[in-house]
Amino acid sequence: MRSAARKANITELARTVFDLPPTLALLDVEAVAWLRVELLSLPAEPPPRTRLRSAAINPYGFMRQLDRLLEEKGLRATLDGEKPDFIENGRVQMLELYRSLKALSAADR
Repeated sequence: MRSAARKANITELARTVFDLPPTLALLDVEAVAWLRVELLSLPAEPPPRTRLRSAAINPYGFMRQLDRLLEEKGLRATLDGEKPDFIENGRVQMLELYRSLKALSAADR
C-alpha cells in the first residue's frame, strides 16, 4: 500500500466487514521485505550493487566484443604479430576479475 492511513483502513475494513482473522496489510516497502524474508528466505534488504562489480562486468564484455571484431575484420593476426598474448591475457584477467566479483557477490547473499 502507498500510505500508513490506507494500510490501517484496509486492515480495519477486512476485520469488520468480512469478519476475517487478523489480516496482513503492508506498505509497499514492507511488503517487499516481507516477501524476501518469508517466501524467499533472503535478507529483507537486497545486497547493494557495487560500482566495482559493474565496472568489472562492463570491461569484460567490451574485451569480448573487441576480440570478436578484430577477428571478423582480420586485424587479430596483426595484433597477435605485434603483441602475441595481449588479447588472451586481457581476456583471462578480465574473466578472473569477473569470477572473483561474482563469487564475492554470491557470498554476500
